[in-house]
Amino acid sequence: MGRPSRRRFLIASGALLAGSLARAQSSDRMVRIGRLCQGKCPAPESDEFLVALRTLGWVEGRNLEVVRGSGDASKLARAATELVDRKPDLIFTMAPPASLAARNATASIPIVFTFVADPVKIGLVKSLAHPGGNATGLATLADPGAGGKRFQLLKEIVPGATRGALLINPDNAIHRLIARNLAADEAATHLQIRIYEARSADAIEPAIAAAAREGAQLLVQPGDVVLNRPQGRVPQLALRARLASCYWFAVQAEAGGLISYGPDPYAMIRSAAEYANRILKGARPADLPVERPTKYAFVINLKTAKALGLTVPPSILLRADRVIQ
Repeated sequence: MGRPSRRRFLIASGALLAGSLARAQSSDRMVRIGRLCQGKCPAPESDEFLVALRTLGWVEGRNLEVVRGSGDASKLARAATELVDRKPDLIFTMAPPASLAARNATASIPIVFTFVADPVKIGLVKSLAHPGGNATGLATLADPGAGGKRFQLLKEIVPGATRGALLINPDNAIHRLIARNLAADEAATHLQIRIYEARSADAIEPAIAAAAREGAQLLVQPGDVVLNRPQGRVPQLALRARLASCYWFAVQAEAGGLISYGPDPYAMIRSAAEYANRILKGARPADLPVERPTKYAFVINLKTAKALGLTVPPSILLRADRVIQ
C-alpha cells in the first residue's frame, strides 16, 4: 500500500472509530430526564414514555436517571421549579398545564411536550415549523370547533338528540377555547349545549349527574389529564347516566365510551421519545418542528351502543377505523 493510500486508510479508520465512540457515548453516558406531571406520575413499569425510550437505548438505572415532579394545577409551578433545580438534561411533559409550568420555570433546559392541542395559541412555542426557544414536541391541534365535530358524530348515532353536555376542566386553556365556540357548535349541530366543569376528580361525578338531571342526551369530553385519570372513569359514569359519549382518544372508547375521534396517543408518546432521543444526542428544540397528527381514528364501541339501546347505522360503521364488538 502506497503512502497516500495508507494515509487515506488511516484517516477513514479514524473517522469510523470516532463515530463508533460517539455512538457508544450517546448510549452509555448517564443522562437525567425530568418528568413533570399534573397529578401523579405513572409508575416506571407502566410509563409508556420510558418504554419508548428503552427501545431507543435509554434504560433507567443504566444510562438514564429519571427525576419526577408532580402536583395538581395549583402546585405545578412549584413542582417545576424544584425539578429545574435538580438540573435535568431534558424535561418531558404531557398536556398544557405541565408544559407551560416547565416552560415558565426554565428558558434553557430542553422541554419535550405532548398532548398539547395548540402550543402556538397558548404561547408555548412561536410557531409549529420554527418553535424557537427551548420547547418542542407533539400537538393534537384541536381547533375551537373540535367539540362541535364530535357532537355531530354523536348526533348521527342518536339523531333524535336535542341536548348536549360539554364536560371541561376550566384550568385547561384549550378547553376554554373550545367552550368559547359553544354558540357556533349549537348552530352547526342544532343542539342545546351546556358546559359542565370539573377541576378535580371529585367534581367529575357531580358534573355528569347534573348533566343527566338537566336533560342532556349526549356528552363530549375533550382530552385532559384530570378528566382522563383513570381512563374509564368518565366513560363509565356517562354510561351509568345513560349519556352517549365521545372522547378524543381510543382508550376511552375501549373503557366504555360510545365513540372516540382523535389521534393515536401511543404513537404520540413514541414520537415524543424520539424527539427526546434526538435532543439528548445534540439536536436543539428550536430546530425541531412541532409534529402534528397525520391521521385521526374513529372508534365505535358496539357493546356500549347495545347497553344504551342504540343501533349504529351501517353507513357509520363503514366509516369507523375500529369497531369494538
